[in-house]
Amino acid sequence: LPKNERRAATDLVDNCLCQILVFQGIGTRKEASNMEAATAVCRATRAISEEPYRKQENAAERHRESKAGSRLYTVNQVANMVAQIPSVSEDKANQVGKLYPNMRLLMARYRDESVPLKERRLLLQDVTFGAQGKRRLGPKLSEKIFDVFNSK
Repeated sequence: LPKNERRAATDLVDNCLCQILVFQGIGTRKEASNMEAATAVCRATRAISEEPYRKQENAAERHRESKAGSRLYTVNQVANMVAQIPSVSEDKANQVGKLYPNMRLLMARYRDESVPLKERRLLLQDVTFGAQGKRRLGPKLSEKIFDVFNSK
């Protein structure tokens, strides 16, 4: 396709995605690559298709299931937001949420001009997760989270 037709098709897909995400109450996000955008489309499509069949559960059931270990739930708003980023599991998001209990603390660390940009981008690389707490988020995921929260 010519460049202008590709751009028009991309804009149409972007508009459709935004409408789907907004009308479903999911929100919108900026994806860094086509693969991440495709993953977001698949997640949204799956969520929309499963919605009519999803069993309604109350808070007591969620608490019981989380205690049993059969299901993870995020610990706070920061964890909820981080969990929405592709390739971030709820376990990883919960660990970030425990380290930064509110968004103001995380954003203050990200915007601290006295710290070099490279260090701010790698702020979360040493956050540990997993059963024994021996796994780390690593530099790539830390930079990805930084980019999501600092994109304009």
